[in-house]
Amino acid sequence: KVKEFYKEVLVELEDVKEVKEAEKITLMGWGNAIIESISTSDEGSDFKMELTAKLNLDDTDFKGTKKLNWLPNTKNLVKVTLVEFDHLINVKSIDEGVTFESVVNQKSRFESHAVAEASVKEMKKGESLQFERRGYYYVERAYQGDNSPMILHYIPDGKSKGMSVLSSQVDAKKLAQGEQGVASKKADKKAARMAEKKANKAKKKQEAKQNKDEESKKEETPEEKTEA
Repeated sequence: KVKEFYKEVLVELEDVKEVKEAEKITLMGWGNAIIESISTSDEGSDFKMELTAKLNLDDTDFKGTKKLNWLPNTKNLVKVTLVEFDHLINVKSIDEGVTFESVVNQKSRFESHAVAEASVKEMKKGESLQFERRGYYYVERAYQGDNSPMILHYIPDGKSKGMSVLSSQVDAKKLAQGEQGVASKKADKKAARMAEKKANKAKKKQEAKQNKDEESKKEETPEEKTEA
């Protein structure tokens, strides 16, 4: 594939939150650079950082530097939607008396909007790829133009730890251990209480029916007759 370089690059926000001025960083596949200035902007929930750095390609000492994956900030980037899936139910197991509807995880699909390098345009539906430090994805919907983002589904690897510090909307540890990733323990307790309440109600109903049957039998017993 063709590697594109540009004077402006995009990096993961979580990678640069702790970066300081005058710090040496490494742009993966390119070289070292020195951070000259850092500025931030916070518009609601849209927090951004802008760093100015000077390349020093003569410096080939990469030991101990923060390694940054990057993309050239050009019009060739492709819009993608990254999709993650959580468990379909919010409990480890469904107890007797619990309705399926009460334990369905109503929020099991998560979307994140991102950009990828231009080479993904050539990928077809069903093919898989790896994003460095994020994991593997398969193509659910191929590139169909700039107004129709590619849809990529995350492929869980069964590991209890993510590939990097980059955040994910689904807890990898809980997913690997078979626990719910989104529903809280509070939902588990609520479902358990509902199941117990339903079981107790059924038990009382059965006991009442048994008592009623016994009373009916007593009423139907014929009185003893005395012979003349």
